Amino acid sequence: MTKIIFFPIENYNREVDARLAIIKLILKKNSCEKYLFLILPKNLLPLILRFSQFRCTIFHKSLQKDFIPFITRKIKKGSKVTFIEEEYFDRYSDNDTRFGDGSNIISSAFASTLKDYNSLSKRLGKEKVKFTGNPRIDILMNIEKIYFKDISKIRKSYGKFALFNSNFSYANPPKGLDLNDLQKLYFANDKKGFNQLSEFISKHKKRFIKVKSFLIESNLLNSYDTIIYRCHPNESRAKAKKEFKGSRVVVLSDDNVLFWIFASSILIHACCSTSIEAYIMKKRSMIFEPFKEEENSLSYKTSSEIIYSNRITPNPNYIDQEARPDHPIYSQLPKLEKGQITPKEFPASTSIASWIIDNSPATSILIFIPQVFIGLLISLPRIILTFLIEKERARINIDLKKSIRNFRLKYIWSSNFLGIGIIK
Repeated sequence: MTKIIFFPIENYNREVDARLAIIKLILKKNSCEKYLFLILPKNLLPLILRFSQFRCTIFHKSLQKDFIPFITRKIKKGSKVTFIEEEYFDRYSDNDTRFGDGSNIISSAFASTLKDYNSLSKRLGKEKVKFTGNPRIDILMNIEKIYFKDISKIRKSYGKFALFNSNFSYANPPKGLDLNDLQKLYFANDKKGFNQLSEFISKHKKRFIKVKSFLIESNLLNSYDTIIYRCHPNESRAKAKKEFKGSRVVVLSDDNVLFWIFASSILIHACCSTSIEAYIMKKRSMIFEPFKEEENSLSYKTSSEIIYSNRITPNPNYIDQEARPDHPIYSQLPKLEKGQITPKEFPASTSIASWIIDNSPATSILIFIPQVFIGLLISLPRIILTFLIEKERARINIDLKKSIRNFRLKYIWSSNFLGIGIIK
């Protein structure tokens, strides 16, 4: 009997490495049992398991409305479904668009932060929520150990570089995520919500035009060897490249953003949560012309400087790491308070791995293989369409094989183009 664990992925450069850390720890802690781990695009999972009867474990991200019927069927057949909310720190798990009615059927949920824990407990019940922290923070704390070669290669290629981490998915949307698509997907019966989104996108696009001008023309960046614009995982790289064509700006979107932050000389952003991760790395971060409503966010408060009208000014609300014993970031994380962690520890990944070991059902591989094959065969046209849509292609943005090797794991089969990895 084999424990089948699915890791459906939405944004590869944000999620995959954290999942690999969990897999590594499962195999380390419980090498006696048989496991089969499958990394695959999120939207592919319901298609290939459409007619399956076998029991498995699904480690998901959030529980949107359209996913609830699928997981309900799987849980009734004896499977386990759990998730972690990836939008941590500035965006908490009280967002109704990320959780459909009936999500309390979930087997368990893992909270990244204390606020996540409190909001998820109200939504799902305390007995189902575990305050583990986020495996992404585990990766961050081990950044040099895991990515030493990648960091060295980047610095050799780009020298001293300024990194702009984009959150302009609305300004440069891939096909399938433009305003009309978003209305159909999330706001079909919510005119007020859609009007608010439209207003936000309009402001977002105006700020992108200013950012573009700043990165191309500002003399404040002349001291850097390279200026890199990293696309958001849901942003069209083709559109972004077109915007910066012929300029000094290099447009990229591949790989885990964490080691790009570490390799950079400075991070620039427009209220992006990667500022918080840069802050934990003690990396200098500047925020570009923040909106008034963003001034209470941690992305704003972890930026030491603000860019206004081609001028850099100190941020009066910057959180000094040394002067604040009641640190608003570290107090949100279990086992990550100052002086308590060493770089070799993976506390969040370890807690999640232990739950998966203890709770995952086993199934016969002879049942699993034909049922997955039937699902693939019947759903083939929709699967092909999934891989042709630009929004899906934009999200599969890492070298999956290299990522698996970075964690010293062995894959049975893997495809960078499809974003599928099968690990044993």
